[in-house]
Amino acid sequence: MLVEVAWLTFLWNRAADLVKGLTKVVQWFFKRPPASGGFRVPKKTIIAMPIARSTALCWSSASVNGKPCTQLVFDLQLTNISDCGIRISDFKILKPKLTVLDSLLTVEDANTRFFSPNTIIPKGSIAPSRFVLFVAPPFDHTEKPTEIDIALYDQFSNAHVLKNLSFRRLGN
Repeated sequence: MLVEVAWLTFLWNRAADLVKGLTKVVQWFFKRPPASGGFRVPKKTIIAMPIARSTALCWSSASVNGKPCTQLVFDLQLTNISDCGIRISDFKILKPKLTVLDSLLTVEDANTRFFSPNTIIPKGSIAPSRFVLFVAPPFDHTEKPTEIDIALYDQFSNAHVLKNLSFRRLGN
């Protein structure tokens, strides 16, 4: 009888050790860094605002392939607030509903001062940028400044939304 109790105690302790070990493995699995080597994708990477200039947000009548449209130009200051270099990969007009016929996105390189669509904004840096697009339908010439919502997308697919940007008309 004494041997049986000692044997049961031994088995009970080994089972408890096994459960503790399995618990540590499960905890390690869920607490370990991501497979990308510990790099965590930031949610907020930039702060964007119009450059302080009267023509920073403007529109004008234009045409693409002989069809009337509107050319939108917006110059923004992009501040990288993340711990890594950021590239603005895309942008979209959220409001109003417009069809984009053609577009160009450029950001100034901090070293060369050239504008390029492939510029990486170093961490902690500020970079001027220019967005040019041709949209349909054409705007009415009698309109007041047009309010537009825009989303900028970085290389992590984070959307950075600018709301109620007021575009003024240039030209005749």
